[in-house]
Amino acid sequence: MVYILYLDASGDPGQYRGKNTKYFVLGGIACKPEVSFECSKKLNTLLEKYFPDPTIRPKKVHSHSLRTNRYPWNQIDGQKFADELFNLITSSDITIFSMIIDKEAHWKQYVSPIEPYNLTLEMMMGRYEWFLERNKDIGIVVSDRENSALMDSLIILFERFKEKGTEFKKLKAIIDTIFFAPSYTCPVLQTVDFCSYAVFSKYEYNNLNRYNQIKTKFDPYGEYKLPR
Repeated sequence: MVYILYLDASGDPGQYRGKNTKYFVLGGIACKPEVSFECSKKLNTLLEKYFPDPTIRPKKVHSHSLRTNRYPWNQIDGQKFADELFNLITSSDITIFSMIIDKEAHWKQYVSPIEPYNLTLEMMMGRYEWFLERNKDIGIVVSDRENSALMDSLIILFERFKEKGTEFKKLKAIIDTIFFAPSYTCPVLQTVDFCSYAVFSKYEYNNLNRYNQIKTKFDPYGEYKLPR
């Protein structure tokens, strides 16, 4: 069988300077293709329920737009929508991963620290490989589309992982490369956005409300924070 790991990030990856985010989180949801298909149908049904008028129905769900009550989200009860979305996440046959960097401590610990996006991707691939080996399956990786320079650098990094392995694990069960898709075309990527922000909120704001809702869906080794 095949698993798909969908990736999205929360927080900015730049060095912490007091005004930007202290933490960077790369979140992931692993599921089988049929589960992805089912989640897509459920999310579309949820959008149709809250936005029966297709002329104002958003193309995608985005946690920032919902939290900041941007149009058209200011036309609905955002709290109830979020509750239903998280219920959809926790009732689905998915496995959540989350790689976290405390950027302030990370920059203090190393003279030349690895860029957080690169480091969390390396951490994530090691954990995903262990997951696939335990399940005796193979997997692919799909990430939210980024700017072209970042996508190119992540593809190069991913190819290095496949050739030489990560610091944590040799990659044997992950096929091809890392693929990128705009999140509006991939509903599961939209749910990863909410999961990664739930973890980000736990560390950045000490807000565990949404994190506590999804924590039972984490892989036993799926939440990993650096520095240790």
